[in-house]
Amino acid sequence: LDLIKTEHNAFVADGKQAPLKLTDDELLELLCCTSVSARRKYYAFRFKVSMMREARAAKQLQRAKESKFEVEYVQKNQILHVIREAPIRAHHDDWLAAEVRNPDSSQMLLVDCSHEEEMRVADQKNLAKQMALVLAHNRQMRPFPFHLVLTSLIQGTNQYQFFGNEFNARNDPSGPQCLENCLWTIRPEHYLELSSFLGDRRVVYLSPNAPRAFEPGEWDHNAAYVVGGIVDKAIRRPRYLHWRAGNKTLTLVAIHGILATAKATNGDWKTALEKNIPARFLRDHDPVQREIDRMLRQV
Repeated sequence: LDLIKTEHNAFVADGKQAPLKLTDDELLELLCCTSVSARRKYYAFRFKVSMMREARAAKQLQRAKESKFEVEYVQKNQILHVIREAPIRAHHDDWLAAEVRNPDSSQMLLVDCSHEEEMRVADQKNLAKQMALVLAHNRQMRPFPFHLVLTSLIQGTNQYQFFGNEFNARNDPSGPQCLENCLWTIRPEHYLELSSFLGDRRVVYLSPNAPRAFEPGEWDHNAAYVVGGIVDKAIRRPRYLHWRAGNKTLTLVAIHGILATAKATNGDWKTALEKNIPARFLRDHDPVQREIDRMLRQV
């Protein structure tokens, strides 16, 4: 750690691309870098991020100076009261909180967060960002959203801290900005230890290493599905889709969208996959690949 601090001070003194200050998370990321070149790239990345933040703050300050008049959005002497976005969002949050925690109407989707030791720090941060998008996508599900349950997420771990940083949450469990107050349920136990919490639901773990795949029209509305909370870029199983060359890994957001569509369509997996997998991953949407397939058919 002292070596990294000395190296950082030398970079700043020489005028190289490096931030003026390093946070504890950034020091942890530098400790995970295995070479000098990797640390140099990370210094340059954090330097660019700090410059972007300073430019954004300067623009906001300039806009505040240019605005001379305050706009009063709520008129006091009006007959018709306008319901604005804030109370509508609060009402929707109350409905969603009651809906996802109702065992009779919501289906459980468990995210297994027990893979922290198998991921890099960057992947752990990426997982927190993906879960933020999953939570936003779950808010838009109609009529019944998933009851998201984060298992093996223990307070005090790096993964828990990254979740808190992503949602701007505080460690006070009684405060309104606590991570537990989000529209999900956090359990420190492993999902296999939640028999009393799950009740008589059938637990189905979704994995690319599963012995069999879903059949068309197969969806159990009474089961509790488990998704691995891991950012893994190595497991690829192109079975039902014509993948184009390149990346074949899906994010948790895409997996959540696939499961939501399969739930709404009672197991129409073809529609679920085509609707939620990005078109850039598929061969049918690649004009070069379409031309190659056309020439092969002519031969």
